[in-house]
Amino acid sequence: MQFFDSHQTAATALAEFVRAGLARNERIVVIARLADWNRAAVDLSRDVALSEAIGSGRLTVCDSTRTLDAISVNGWPSPERFDRVVGTMIAAAHAGGSALRAYGDMVDVLAADGRCDAAARLEELWNDLRARVPFTLFCGYSSGHFCGAQSGAALRQIRQLHSHEQCAPSDLVAASLLE
Repeated sequence: MQFFDSHQTAATALAEFVRAGLARNERIVVIARLADWNRAAVDLSRDVALSEAIGSGRLTVCDSTRTLDAISVNGWPSPERFDRVVGTMIAAAHAGGSALRAYGDMVDVLAADGRCDAAARLEELWNDLRARVPFTLFCGYSSGHFCGAQSGAALRQIRQLHSHEQCAPSDLVAASLLE
């Protein structure tokens, strides 16, 4: 999990994550806001043949808002829909035993709407999927969603659902969350 203080910082971290995976010949699933993906794609296009990676199936990119709509029932992540949409995508990318990494910011979309409970549930669904299919998961959150005093419990819950957390050196607000 990484906290960000700007969409540009999120896009830069996403680009680095994708670049590293492609360099290791891993398959990559990206579920991100299209604006963030577009920023990352500009960065990646300097040294990565994105159309080739997408065309070969090594890289799959989906819009987080549309994917979240597809996996939710009444605004709540459905385990059945999550498995049908995201689980199927992850299983296809992992077919043949390929090393796999995934980036997702659907949880941040939920947190932005003040739905940290739904974000935590979605994190649990990702963790359940990771127990069945091995892959590296990178979740992105805006640090701004956790600045209020009332967000402490939500932040603790979300932090407990991750094995690692970090923030970019330029993210001063995000760094303060980790203290």
